[in-house]
Amino acid sequence: MCSRSTTPLSEDGICALFRTSLSLTLTMRMKTRSSLTSAQVEGFGFTWGAFVNAINKKITNEQSGDDISSFEDKQIGMWFVKAPAKEGAEGKIISKEIFLHKVVEYLFDDVFKLDTTQIFTENSLSLLIEKAYGDNPLSIFANGIVSSIEAEQKELDLLKENARLG
Repeated sequence: MCSRSTTPLSEDGICALFRTSLSLTLTMRMKTRSSLTSAQVEGFGFTWGAFVNAINKKITNEQSGDDISSFEDKQIGMWFVKAPAKEGAEGKIISKEIFLHKVVEYLFDDVFKLDTTQIFTENSLSLLIEKAYGDNPLSIFANGIVSSIEAEQKELDLLKENARLG
């Protein structure tokens, strides 16, 4: 049986490598399986899959000192948002209203309630929502969040291209 030790050449080290490999495999499947992974979030310029992956990484990084179950329970699943009501020229679209009133509100009120500035630029949910309906909806996110979402988007685009080619 594998323990949590990570000595590289020990049996436990091999188990740790296996757990990491299994985790990466499951993550890649999750990133490409959901029909909503490639759904655009209306007005924000990113897909649902890129957002979920970036935010879940932020959640687990910020909560890493907690018991493992407490931060895993706070993560957003690919199916957190039900099937979108809209279809656009490029596929499914998650409406801005659903994104703001379900996803942003959940992150604000439940996940980052003790320090909303870890992810958002405002300390008021109503100000965030008002700002999101303005000219630059991405301005609701704190420094680093948008670049994390963009990096995830590039990775998803690469996975999609690789799947298409072979």
